[in-house]
Amino acid sequence: MGETAPQYATGGASGFCSKMNLSKASSLLFSATRAAAFAATIYAGMLASCLVLLPGHRAFIVDPAFLAYLGLVAMACASTVLALNALGSLSMAILVAAFWTLYGALDLTFLLYFNKPWPWLYQYLSVPRVSIAAVPHYANFVSGYAQPRFLAASLGCILFSLALAKWLLFARSGHKRTELLVLGAALAAGFLVRIPAARSIPAIIAPIMAVNPHIPVQKLKAAKRAGVVLDGAGPKSLPSTIILVINESTGAFFPSSLGPQMPLASRIAALAGDPRNWNIFINAVTNSSASDISLPSILTGVGGHEGFDKLHTMPFVFDLAKARGFTTAFFTSTILDWANFDRFFSSAAIDFSHTAADSGLPLANDLSIDDHFVARKMADFITTRKEGPLFLVWYPNALHTPYQAESEIGIPAALTNRRARALYILESAYEVLFDALKAAGRYDDALILVTGDHGEDPDSPLARVDNYSEPVLRPIFMAKESTALSLRQRHALAANRTALVANADIAPTIADLLKARPPRSIAYGGHSLFGAIPPDRLSIAVSTNEWRSWPTSALSLARGRERFTCNSYQFCVYRDLASNSLENERTARPGSPWSAYFGEAGKYPIVRQIVSEIYHGGYHNGWALGRNGTTAIDKAYLSSDLPDFRTYRAGHFAVAEQGHDPSFVFTGPHWRLAPGAYEVAMDVSVKSSPQSAGQACAFEVHDGHQVIGEHPISARSDVSRQRVVIAFDVGDRRPGPYDFRLRCSGRATTIVDALTLSRTR
Repeated sequence: MGETAPQYATGGASGFCSKMNLSKASSLLFSATRAAAFAATIYAGMLASCLVLLPGHRAFIVDPAFLAYLGLVAMACASTVLALNALGSLSMAILVAAFWTLYGALDLTFLLYFNKPWPWLYQYLSVPRVSIAAVPHYANFVSGYAQPRFLAASLGCILFSLALAKWLLFARSGHKRTELLVLGAALAAGFLVRIPAARSIPAIIAPIMAVNPHIPVQKLKAAKRAGVVLDGAGPKSLPSTIILVINESTGAFFPSSLGPQMPLASRIAALAGDPRNWNIFINAVTNSSASDISLPSILTGVGGHEGFDKLHTMPFVFDLAKARGFTTAFFTSTILDWANFDRFFSSAAIDFSHTAADSGLPLANDLSIDDHFVARKMADFITTRKEGPLFLVWYPNALHTPYQAESEIGIPAALTNRRARALYILESAYEVLFDALKAAGRYDDALILVTGDHGEDPDSPLARVDNYSEPVLRPIFMAKESTALSLRQRHALAANRTALVANADIAPTIADLLKARPPRSIAYGGHSLFGAIPPDRLSIAVSTNEWRSWPTSALSLARGRERFTCNSYQFCVYRDLASNSLENERTARPGSPWSAYFGEAGKYPIVRQIVSEIYHGGYHNGWALGRNGTTAIDKAYLSSDLPDFRTYRAGHFAVAEQGHDPSFVFTGPHWRLAPGAYEVAMDVSVKSSPQSAGQACAFEVHDGHQVIGEHPISARSDVSRQRVVIAFDVGDRRPGPYDFRLRCSGRATTIVDALTLSRTR
């Protein structure tokens, strides 16, 4: 008996411990499951809120990369609240929920508009650093972009969380550490997962990969500039009024507030009352998609690729005019303490300026006040100066996203779209300018140069920060002739309407007109519009350089109708807009156009580093956060601002009668696709001109080498829509980029809507 008791006791203890271990394991499993359920509930709430409250962005929201990022945010939110619950602080948990509401709104906003979470972009933002004085700027920035529906979407996920807090969080639990460990491990795994390089590095780009991609960045500053050289006493006949308008984010293909039947450039000329005296340049390009590069470049004539030192040595256009005895003025609706513009402009010979800071008005758009108010101030300035030469620069901001939608003027109730309202505000401001010039007796004699700092693609708001698509590359560009111009100068302007011109040509044009120039040691890289533009001129546009940094870079080299563009998801692509030929690093051969442009890019240090950065980012491992993928499936790429259709040519609003290539309607988007079966579809109407009724059109799928799918379309005079669907397969041999093209044999107005790509297998 005495010998068996210990055995019984031991066996009993073992069974008891086993039961305890099993109970503990079950409890741990329950805690882990509860933690996962909590995070999943937050995730579901965030996703449901986004889908319901942001219907216009559903394609973006269901993108796999965005869904993955949303999961990380949900786990971070759940982990933080669980940690506070472990400390027994319900009030702190609620405060954290409020914090995540604001964080979610901010992150969602940055992802929608800039394609990156806000922590990635904060250091690159051209807004004042954190301080009490900067609070209004940040409030305007957030309120302008994070519209109420964004805040509501973020609040939705928090409401889901709090509704379940009592059941999931604040019930008794002995394994809070387990819950934190589960979510913490999942969160860490999400942050550490990397996307491996998908392809080997082609030999043709190997040399550029050896270039150091890092570009040291300096801030714009006040500087002592080179003196202005006057060539003689000046021209015999000189306009007494020179107006330069630099429109923010205004592309060549922008419609007016009246709709796509009248482009903005034509509307401006019509508002002036003498459209025949206006030259509209149909092949103009920008020198940067970033205002903090483009604006200084326009006002100095220094390209963004030419360097920080040259930018701070070259005289401003204000300096040129001042040297010829002009009164100089600068009007803008934006604040100038972003990107150090206030210091940069402080060394310019500006006699009078009026900025947002001078108005005392609240901000009405992205870091800017009402453009119409500034136009009135500018008009008052002009009408009180009826004598003496006047040089004036106007920089309106209404068309910067998210667009100025409210103004002191009455906006027609029919204009509900924010961009249409901003267009109306801008057009009204132009009317104020023209009326003031006429009232002062200056209009007929005035030379008015109008450009955009860069273009914009309203249907793809991320394009401006990611690439140089044609809508981004092509700014509005027009010039009103002055009665003081010679016949030779007028003929030159007319002859250059179809030439490749750039907004970097503005300063050389003013210098040529005034016969006032910088020293020859720092000559302009651009050309005067009053001279012949060389047919082989090369125009370079960069999105980063020695005074601007950004998480990704983009580049464009333009010559005639040829484009060589580089970005982080297409790499470098050559296109001939006239013949529609396309090459990339996979299809290029020695001596081909792609190879020639690639070699041309290597001649400029900044350009060489940008290309190196782009290829390093694409061929090396990248973080799984954000939108790493280059394939967006089931997304409508040609969505319309109008109820029914939108007119496109070369991917943008235009018609053949405006001088564009009549055989080629549009190309793009450009996808890199994984192997599988796909289907591309679109709604299209082709209304032919009387001379080419019944013309043949075709919708094509192109793999960068040849046409792999085609669908014929007939032109119809009744503009009835046709549904076009093409199925095609992608094999291992060619990842793309795949282009979707519409080609017609004659002149036509082509209407395209809802181009979508879907994976079927």
